[in-house]
Amino acid sequence: MLNGVTEGRAGQVIEMLHALAPGLYGKTLPYFFERAVFTSEPVETGPGNIFEPVPEQNRVSDGWGQTNTALWQAALAGGAAFVGAAGLAYALLRRGR
Repeated sequence: MLNGVTEGRAGQVIEMLHALAPGLYGKTLPYFFERAVFTSEPVETGPGNIFEPVPEQNRVSDGWGQTNTALWQAALAGGAAFVGAAGLAYALLRRGR
């Protein structure tokens, strides 16, 4: 992780890019952030969510402790594949003796 909290899949991809190719990360990310975040289009004036919370999102929760089923399934599948591959390698090595 960089220096903070990762948000969503895009954040994970950005972290991976930073870890694998820091030079490419440093050259490309400012360009993409400039295009994705900043705009010259006018925005409707309103109170926003600072002075007036969005009712459907008005809760205290950061998701900590919630179960991520897909993550657990992937970890279980990866662990099973690793154990299976290790068992196969062990059997093949023993047969070769």
